[in-house]
Amino acid sequence: MNDGDLQLKLSQQVRCQRDTERADESTSDNPVWRVTVRRVVAFIIDGLALMATGVLITMIGGRYLFFIGDNGWWIGIVISAIYFGMLDSSIGGGRTLGKRFTGIEVVKIDGTHIGFLDALLRYSPFAIIATVILFTNQANGYSPIVVLLELIGTLTFLAIAIFGMVHPQRRSLHDLLLDTMVIKNDKVFTFKSASIKTPLIIFLVAGFLIGGAEIAMKGYLIYSADGRKLHTLYERLAVRKDIENPQISLFYTLGKDFKIRKAVVIRAYVPGGIRTVVRYKDTKRIADNIKMFISGIHLAPGDTKDIMIELRSGYTIGIGGEMTRFHFKYPYSRHVIPVIRGPKKPIIRRFQGGSKKKYEVEKKKTVEKK
Repeated sequence: MNDGDLQLKLSQQVRCQRDTERADESTSDNPVWRVTVRRVVAFIIDGLALMATGVLITMIGGRYLFFIGDNGWWIGIVISAIYFGMLDSSIGGGRTLGKRFTGIEVVKIDGTHIGFLDALLRYSPFAIIATVILFTNQANGYSPIVVLLELIGTLTFLAIAIFGMVHPQRRSLHDLLLDTMVIKNDKVFTFKSASIKTPLIIFLVAGFLIGGAEIAMKGYLIYSADGRKLHTLYERLAVRKDIENPQISLFYTLGKDFKIRKAVVIRAYVPGGIRTVVRYKDTKRIADNIKMFISGIHLAPGDTKDIMIELRSGYTIGIGGEMTRFHFKYPYSRHVIPVIRGPKKPIIRRFQGGSKKKYEVEKKKTVEKK
């Protein structure tokens, strides 16, 4: 065997050894799927990219979007679903902008890329969380249905975070649902199924503790005396024509005398028309009217010191928009709203045992006084 054949054989052995090391990288100290930090950084970058898209949409066609008002948050979820659905699939090579920057990609457990519909389903847990956050920000926080939605959002977030950090292959909830995994770019790996026992136990314990605490706290707020008053106040404000999507909560501040002050916080949207934002003086008039209304019906919880009102006007698309906010603060004091009635009818008394002439004289005097 000459020197050339020996060198060729050695090079083939080295290449075979390198391929074997890459194939067995799943059992090494630095497997291809240990990319938790990279995934977090990539998600932040993708969020910034979506926000930049929202700003661009606002700059180009913002003046035509005022008719959407305060209920256009779903548009941002649709745009986000299309973004992740296209780039996480084979169309974008399994790499969003954030994943390209951090050097990771989404693949199936057999190493191939997923389709567009699978990528949409993979994004669905994040869509649930975003929907819960954006919807509950406009709903009555003292409603059992809203509390249930918040609990679903909390448990979904816990499942994504815990499985993504504790699973042996760092496969999160959406990865397990679609048989996908996030790995380093262009890495060869050998997939071996891993047990989900440990992350599942941690999720159940964390979900029981955090979810139980959330239910207990929200349940107390709903069924307490203050909660019932705030729920009734919400129902009264929800039927008003000058505001939309009212939201009521309690807020505690520290006063100048270092004593805790309880405040009722009211947030609502003021429709401003097709291409305009409501002016300050109009929102000030609405806020004054709301304050007088609350003081008159006596629905603020006991020991309330302040009423804080935030009125917003404009439009939102979830990832952007043009929204102007006005803040007002009033000291709370109960008073009785004067009741305006029509003119009183003349009262004519009949005197028992009196003569008819005396009755007619009394009737004439009453008419003259009127």
